[in-house]
Amino acid sequence: MVTLEAGDLIQLSADGQVNRWASDTAALAVGVCRETLTDTGTGAVKIEVPTELFVEWEFDTDSDGGLADSDVGRFVDVDTNSDVDVSASTEDTIYVTKRISATKGRGVLARTPLNKAGGTIA
Repeated sequence: MVTLEAGDLIQLSADGQVNRWASDTAALAVGVCRETLTDTGTGAVKIEVPTELFVEWEFDTDSDGGLADSDVGRFVDVDTNSDVDVSASTEDTIYVTKRISATKGRGVLARTPLNKAGGTIA
């Protein structure tokens, strides 16, 4: 059974299945889920996939630390709940472009199949 929520960061498993972000390791982000669903794994899933650089996404931060103005311009990680973890920058999955509040921000996916290099956008 697959449970996805609108706004979840999506990754592909090794066998090509769509998964909600489930690791804070070197997984590559594919896009953002655009619907909430619980499925047996056989249905279609609406995923918005960036095909250009610098496509910005709104994100929630995790409970480890609030988003500060000083986080804008930093590369940060994503936790196992598909939230941005501003207290970690090992895998550099998200490049923070704007602080909306302590719990919301905007950012660019920096680790995708189109751009595997963490820590750099180009």
